Amino acid sequence: MEVGIGLRWWRKRRRRVAPHKSNEGLTHADVLTYEEFALRYYMLVPSSSRTSDVRDMANKILTRVFGACRGEGLDKYQLGLTEIFSCADMLAFLENLRTTRLNYHATMIQKNLKAKYYRRKYLEARNAILVIQSVTRRHLAWKVWRGQKQRKSFNAIRNHIILIQAAAKRFLQRRAILDTRFGKAAVLIQRLWHLRSEYKRRVVIVQNLWRGKCARRRCEKIREADRIAELPTHWRTQLQRIKSREVLEDCQHFCYLVRHPVTSVDIRPDQDALERSGGPDKIPTGDRRLKQVKFILEDGWAKEKSLDIPKIVLQVSRRIHLVELIAKYMEDIEAKKATSKKWPIEAKKTTSKKRRQPTVKETYVDLLFPHTINYKGKKARKRKKGKKVRDQKGRQVSGEEVREKAEKRFEYFIRLGKPLWKMSECYGLSVLAILPKEVTETR
Repeated sequence: MEVGIGLRWWRKRRRRVAPHKSNEGLTHADVLTYEEFALRYYMLVPSSSRTSDVRDMANKILTRVFGACRGEGLDKYQLGLTEIFSCADMLAFLENLRTTRLNYHATMIQKNLKAKYYRRKYLEARNAILVIQSVTRRHLAWKVWRGQKQRKSFNAIRNHIILIQAAAKRFLQRRAILDTRFGKAAVLIQRLWHLRSEYKRRVVIVQNLWRGKCARRRCEKIREADRIAELPTHWRTQLQRIKSREVLEDCQHFCYLVRHPVTSVDIRPDQDALERSGGPDKIPTGDRRLKQVKFILEDGWAKEKSLDIPKIVLQVSRRIHLVELIAKYMEDIEAKKATSKKWPIEAKKTTSKKRRQPTVKETYVDLLFPHTINYKGKKARKRKKGKKVRDQKGRQVSGEEVREKAEKRFEYFIRLGKPLWKMSECYGLSVLAILPKEVTETR
């Protein structure tokens, strides 16, 4: 709207302006008096720069719009004594600046008015909200106070009721405890009476069982005497020479098994008889134990001539040690077979011609007869031919004969001990005490 008014005013002024020429060459100029120019464009300068002199005011407006340098803007306007001459387009430019300035100030006025209006609305709404909040809080506080008051009265009544209930429960519980105590005492007396009666009854049963067991033992002894009478003469003679009652019982049990054979499922090694007869409960695995067994087997016959040790004790001890040697030998053979089956490639490598491992038999011969190690294989061929060595009895024999004799001696131990080992696995070591003398005395 302001732009339209300014344009209409500018056209009206332009009709009455006549073109003219000046020395500077300004043509088609618009003419305004200083008063008109100052009244129309005073808003282009700040209020602090405004004065009452219209000429000075117009000069400040033009200087602010077109520049402050001397001679600058002379092609756009010229100052006269009473009027201002400007170009044709300069008045439109000033009108645009005026319109922009007026729009800016109008916007500022509207903004301030709206701010004041809406601030007043905001304050009214805020005051209303504060009033509502205060009323609401007062109501909530009143409700809390009323609840606390009712809760206090409720707790007082509840405490009185709890006291009454506690007194009643205490009376009832005391009466129940007294009844339980008297009842438990009566039950305890009854239980002890019944236990005493049961104890007497079981004592009678135990006495009956013990008397029956004693009677059966007496009958068994009579039967054992009949069994011993049925044995051959040489077996019965050996049994009479054994002083240990436990060994006698094991031997009698063996005789009973001979007379009443059982299936192979029921036959198991008798570990109790093994411990009672003086034999080892575990087969030794050390080389030292093998040397002790060999010493007992070799020197056992010489000790029989001594009167300090009973002959039957030496015979049974020699049989037990033969069984021990065979058990160890068979265990090593089975272990070597299992190893060769599990690692066949390694077994072939170890049994090659260049690095042949000794057999189990050779190992046992070396352990039992260590003085013959130098007379086997390549070691025997390296010795000078015809050279004689002395055996344990002092006779001069060759090394090959010493080694061969040791191997035959070990084979004799194996041949003699295998049957004893099989019988001891089935019936226990106690069976070795009643075998005929010819089983282990063949030399």
